[in-house]
Amino acid sequence: MGYQGFSVTGRCGAIDFSKSTIIEKKIISNGPIVQLYKGLYIGLENWDGSDFIIPDGSTFLIITSKVYKVMKKNKISNIEFENLSNFEVSKSVIHRV
Repeated sequence: MGYQGFSVTGRCGAIDFSKSTIIEKKIISNGPIVQLYKGLYIGLENWDGSDFIIPDGSTFLIITSKVYKVMKKNKISNIEFENLSNFEVSKSVIHRV
């Protein structure tokens, strides 16, 4: 009682890191320079048109700009949004999986 569920069934093709830009930067001020993929490109050719989607082979939850605008308008909190073009992930993390 008092709880709600949320299930994402929308899907799209796999993430294509070959389309991402490779950048180098320090994640920690006194740490080493690491290589990162910048930009997240999803398989839109296989997108089912849903506003909430999970790319094939991934656990990322991606929303459309329509959903983003609704959430911002309604001041939904306890969630962090990041534009796919600004998304950065370590190459070592991706190639480890």
